[in-house]
Amino acid sequence: MDVRVEGSCCNFAGGGVHDPSGEWVCFRNYDSQPVDMNDWRVHDAAGHAYRFPPFVLALGAIVRVHSGPGADIATDLYWGRGTVWNNDHDTVYLYDALSRLVSRYVY
Repeated sequence: MDVRVEGSCCNFAGGGVHDPSGEWVCFRNYDSQPVDMNDWRVHDAAGHAYRFPPFVLALGAIVRVHSGPGADIATDLYWGRGTVWNNDHDTVYLYDALSRLVSRYVY
């Protein structure tokens, strides 16, 4: 499984109290096949955790996980918690369904 944080797509400093869905982290599938991300988790350095719903990331595709509320679609998933990411520094951890670290991104 080769799914990584796509830093150039992320918006860690966006959102805020009035627009929590304006903040997001992106993941791209670099694998040679679609990746079933059901029960995968993403964490920040403080331990805030999001669990992926039943979801398959297509070959070469990017999915944005928004910190705030919204309706999930194939390209955008919603955490529903408000802002998560520090504007100036944080770490994104992506774990698969077996709790193995798949990707780590520091900014």
